[in-house]
Amino acid sequence: MTAIRALSEFVAETRIADLPADVVARGSLILADCVGCMVAGSAAPEKRRLVALEADRGKPCATALGRAVRPAEDAAAYVNGTAGTWHDLDEGNLSTRTHAAIQIISAALADAEARNLSGARLLEACIFAYEASARLLDSFTNTTAARDLGL
Repeated sequence: MTAIRALSEFVAETRIADLPADVVARGSLILADCVGCMVAGSAAPEKRRLVALEADRGKPCATALGRAVRPAEDAAAYVNGTAGTWHDLDEGNLSTRTHAAIQIISAALADAEARNLSGARLLEACIFAYEASARLLDSFTNTTAARDLGL
């Protein structure tokens, strides 16, 4: 079995109930942190203008956090992810040297709202997407080519 297939099966077949409590707690903390960063960043004048530009594009189905606007799902993910990085306070994964959570969570929030998914399903999606991104990046950075490039 290839590594990518094993990772895909892990993500598809594992549920939040299968995870250790400390992993779920950390995932909850990261989710809450990212939402707070999105709301804080949404107050910036540039973010208000971005939301205004995106507000009327597509079928309104997800929330632009911190604003009284419901743009299309992809627009909500875009403006929330952008707002979440505005103050550069979003969570960082030291082992992978990324800030993947803000992009993962902004997309997952919009999708969960558009599909009317539960908070538990949202958290589950965020945890597994975060884990998958970390494993993919780790596999890339541990290759000889990546090491030769200084990554």
